[in-house]
Amino acid sequence: MTLLAQALETKRVVLCVGSGGVGKTTTAAALAVEAARRGRRTAVLTVDPAQRLKDALGLGALGSQARRVPLATVGARGAHLDAFLLDVKRTFDDLVRALASTPEQAERVLQNRLYQNLSGTLAGTAEYMAVETVYRLAEEGDYDLLVVDTPPARHAVDFLDAPRRLLALLDSRAFAILKDPTTILPAAGSRLAHLVLAAVLRALERFTGMGLVREIGEFVGAIEALTGALRDRVRRVAALLHAESTWLLLVAAPEPRLVAETDTLVRALAPLVATGGAPVVAEVPLFPGDPGSLADLATIGRHLFPGGVRHVVPARGLGR
Repeated sequence: MTLLAQALETKRVVLCVGSGGVGKTTTAAALAVEAARRGRRTAVLTVDPAQRLKDALGLGALGSQARRVPLATVGARGAHLDAFLLDVKRTFDDLVRALASTPEQAERVLQNRLYQNLSGTLAGTAEYMAVETVYRLAEEGDYDLLVVDTPPARHAVDFLDAPRRLLALLDSRAFAILKDPTTILPAAGSRLAHLVLAAVLRALERFTGMGLVREIGEFVGAIEALTGALRDRVRRVAALLHAESTWLLLVAAPEPRLVAETDTLVRALAPLVATGGAPVVAEVPLFPGDPGSLADLATIGRHLFPGGVRHVVPARGLGR
């Protein structure tokens, strides 16, 4: 059995990373189809699939809810493959509801205008929420294997490093200052200095026509109430990324414009892989066009797994 086949049959999470335009999304889809054909209950998660890929999977649309991929046309009628589109905003909202101690606490965060504006755009949020989705699906135990199509190379390291960076933000002085800007004053600062700063902040609010400072304070205060649970959650998410059951697959192409980018990515991933000289697990020839059907994905699968496919076995869940 090849190393790739062994990973597909024994791992819990396969993360496909690489530069844009190398076939990473297509590879993730082909791996997921092959895993399902081998009898594993599989889900493929993607950030922004091309329309042709959705067509190849037999799906007219793709969202944050599971969409079953029909595999009867590739001889795997009893196989189980679901596809998801990673939805940052929805995932953040669901996480807030899951971590809040009461529905009221969750609503204070969700209804905050600053949260509504930042939850889908704050730097690092997209990467962490993508990892959070992987963690949630792994914990629910409905799938044997999760195949993840990560963002292009320039974001792949951010994706894998997202838990650590979020923890650093929660513990940063900047986070504390957002809650109470007067903390920038020295401990021995005069009462007058505090009053002057407060007056400046109030003037800023009047100038902008927004209760900006107040909303920031409320936002950080509401989030702070969740930080204990959030820190624990982030640590568990990080543990999943570094677990033996998680496998990192670098997808590359021999194109001059991509060589430097791929080399940079390999070096950046060095803390997560033993060496930049990781083994080549499969080679796929260059095809004239993007896959347009499940048959095309199955063809790619035959190059990834030249030994052929085992018969489908009864689907089973991971359990908890």
